[in-house]
Amino acid sequence: MPSIPILLARWNPQIDALDTFPINTTSFKRGLFHPKYRRLSCIRFEAFGFGHADTVEEAEATLEGLPSGFIRSAQAGLGIDYEIRYIPDALEELAVDRLIIQNGSREKGPRLDGRDYVIARSVFDKSRRAIRAVHDKALEQAADEKDRVAANALLHTVDPTKFPLQPPTYRPGGVTALVSDRDASAFSKQDRRALIHAARSAVKTAATEEPFALLALSRDIEVVTLEGLIAKIDSLLAKRVAEAAWQRFFEANSFVLRLAFGYPVIQMRGQVSVGGGRFDGAGDKIADFAVRAAATGNLALIEIKTGETQLLEKTEYRTGVYAPFRELSGAVSQVLDQIYQLQTSFPVLVHKSGAHDVEAYAIQGLVIAGRSPEGRDRQKSLELYRQSLRTVTVITFDELLDKLRALKSFLSEPDAGSPPGSEDPAR
Repeated sequence: MPSIPILLARWNPQIDALDTFPINTTSFKRGLFHPKYRRLSCIRFEAFGFGHADTVEEAEATLEGLPSGFIRSAQAGLGIDYEIRYIPDALEELAVDRLIIQNGSREKGPRLDGRDYVIARSVFDKSRRAIRAVHDKALEQAADEKDRVAANALLHTVDPTKFPLQPPTYRPGGVTALVSDRDASAFSKQDRRALIHAARSAVKTAATEEPFALLALSRDIEVVTLEGLIAKIDSLLAKRVAEAAWQRFFEANSFVLRLAFGYPVIQMRGQVSVGGGRFDGAGDKIADFAVRAAATGNLALIEIKTGETQLLEKTEYRTGVYAPFRELSGAVSQVLDQIYQLQTSFPVLVHKSGAHDVEAYAIQGLVIAGRSPEGRDRQKSLELYRQSLRTVTVITFDELLDKLRALKSFLSEPDAGSPPGSEDPAR
C-alpha cells in the first residue's frame, strides 16, 4: 500500500465538474499506484450533477454514477474500460493531458483545447459502442471457428459420411485456427506458406484496423502451441524416455523451463560447465541447463531427470513418513555441488567467457524429476522434504504439465488479460 494518500477524484461545485486521476492498481511492471496512462492524467466529467460527497460511502456511490465505458471502482484505479483502451491510446498520440466529457447542454466537440481533449458524452458513447461491436463480432467469429474445429476433431473422425470435414471459414475480420493436421490438409504446403507469409505482412495493418481479430488469432496460435507441448510431454512420459530425450525436448522448448520459475528468466544454454575440474582436466562439473534472472542476472542451475525417477522410498521410514529416494536426494546433492563449484569458479568463468551480464548473488537450483506421488502420506512426505530445501526447488513433470494446462485454459478464455473493474455493466 502507498505510504501517503493518493488523489483519485476531486469535485468542483463551482463548475459542476468531477475530476478523476486514474492510477494503476494491478501491475507492478507498469508502476503500482503510478498514473495509469503515459500522458493522460485526468478525466473530467462536466454537468453530470454528481454533487458533493462527505463520506466514503457517498464517494463510492458517486463513482457508481460514472457513464458507461469508465471503470467505477476506486480499487481498480478508475479510468477507461480495458476493452476500449484504444481510446486513451489514440489520445496519447495527441499529447493530451486531460480528457473532458461534457454532458447535456454543455455537449460540444470533439475538439482540442490546448492540452485538453473535449468530447460530448453522446460522441464518446458512439465511439465506445462501435469498438465494443467490433470486439463482439470478433468473439462471435472465433466461437464459430471453435465449433468448426470441435466438429472436425470429434465428429468427422468417427463418422466422415454423416459429418463431412468443414473447411476453414473466411470472413472479414474472421479468425482461422488450423488446429490439427487434418484441418491443415485442406491447404497445400505452398498454400500454407503463402497464408503465413501474408499474415506476417499484414500484422502492422491488422493491429490498427482489426485489433480484436488479431488478438484472438494470437491467442489461438498460442493455445495450439501449448496443446502441442502438452501432447509432446504426455507422449514422452508414456514412452518412459531417458534423460537425454528430455534434455533435447527442453533445449527445443526452453519456454517450458521458464515456467518452473516464479519470475522471468532467460535461458543461457544447455550443458554448462560450472568448474570443479582438476589440473589433469578431469572432473569438470556440467549442469544440464543454466538460466539467469531477467531483472538481476542472478544465475540458476537446472538438473533434468526423467518421469520415471523414483522420488520416495517404497516403504515407510516411520508411520506416515517416507524418506526421499536416493535418486532424488542424489540429484539435489548434485545441484548443490554444482552451485558450490560455480560460486568458487565464478570470477574465472565470467572472465574467460566474457559473460558480464550474469551474477552469483544467490545461485538457485532446480530439479525436475518424477511424477507427483499418490496418497496423502506420500504427498506430505515429498512436500516436507522439498520445502525444507533452502536453495533447491524440486518440481515434478506432472506439475510442469499443470502449469502448461493452466496457461492454456487462461488463454482460451475470451476475456483473458482484462484487469479487474474493466467490465461494462451497461453493455
